[in-house]
Amino acid sequence: MGKASSSKKVARAAGTGGGRTARGGMPVLYYGAVLAVVVLGVFGTAFSRHQREVKLNPTRNTTAPVANIDKWHVAYAVYVCDHFLAPFPNSSAKHGITTLGDGLINVHPTDDSAAGPHAVFGKFASQVNLTVSTTSMKLPAGVDGKTAKTYQDGQKCGDRASVVKAFYDVPPAADRKSDVGKSFPSGKQVAGSPANIKLTDGGALVLAFVPDDTKTVPYPPSLPTLDTPGDVAPGTSDSSTTVASTPGTTTPGTTPASSVPDTTP
Repeated sequence: MGKASSSKKVARAAGTGGGRTARGGMPVLYYGAVLAVVVLGVFGTAFSRHQREVKLNPTRNTTAPVANIDKWHVAYAVYVCDHFLAPFPNSSAKHGITTLGDGLINVHPTDDSAAGPHAVFGKFASQVNLTVSTTSMKLPAGVDGKTAKTYQDGQKCGDRASVVKAFYDVPPAADRKSDVGKSFPSGKQVAGSPANIKLTDGGALVLAFVPDDTKTVPYPPSLPTLDTPGDVAPGTSDSSTTVASTPGTTTPGTTPASSVPDTTP
């Protein structure tokens, strides 16, 4: 009897996986599965949030100029045939690449769409209604109400076939005043569309329509203004004052009668 009873106890223990010890132990597989579900849920939520943030802020730029941190200035001008046009008047502050009508581009990006590698001349051009490509530039109507004007490759300055060109340089700060009236050094003509020119602090840019064989043009007259940027409050600058202080300039979109480009290719 004792032997049979012992055999039955052994059989019952084997059938339950070890008796009380097995029944009272932690079901590892069950809790492991629960833990996996929790981990996957947390990961999925974090990934979904990340994707949403990427859509709302796709670049998260940390390259200068950084939005709402850097404040750069670039001297610019438009040059047609043999003279500069007056600076564009005040522009809107959309994206933070603007002008006060003083011949400077204020590069104060307010969002990543105009920061880092996106801080290009094309952003500024769109703010002043200037359309530019590798072969043409369309100037907006002047503040005096005159119509917009387009300069296209193949039109002429006098009797010379002319083209759209752009020049860019970052001259030493100490030379800004003395560089006025001087021309860009050799090799400063920019290839490709002027709209893609990357703006840099202290830069000098000239968008030009000149005879095809022109190798260089003068620095922008506003170059010394880089030393005192932002001295005119937004909305108060007067482009007529700028014109008076820059002899030989005309309002963008217009040209003097003595040097109107021949529009016959």
